[in-house]
Amino acid sequence: MKLLIYLFLFFQDSPMIFLEENGVTIKCALSAKIGETYELNNKSYLIVDNQMLYDLVKNNKSTENLVTTFVTDMSYLFYKKKYFKEDISHWDV
Repeated sequence: MKLLIYLFLFFQDSPMIFLEENGVTIKCALSAKIGETYELNNKSYLIVDNQMLYDLVKNNKSTENLVTTFVTDMSYLFYKKKYFKEDISHWDV
């Protein structure tokens, strides 16, 4: 019986992105693919890594619907940015 429960839990579909217990932070599963877009609450979110995030900020692209779980270094991300006004409160930092 325990084996059946374990197998059920192991093979159960888990969401690729999810809202953290704090009700604000959006995280992704370790099996999510960088560069892929996933849906959460009828909104699309892009999974990014360090380089993708830096490129988006550098090129003034939208950073609002990103999942930053795989980002490990945000040093100087907004350095010399004179204007930045996007909601990044859900970032996993």
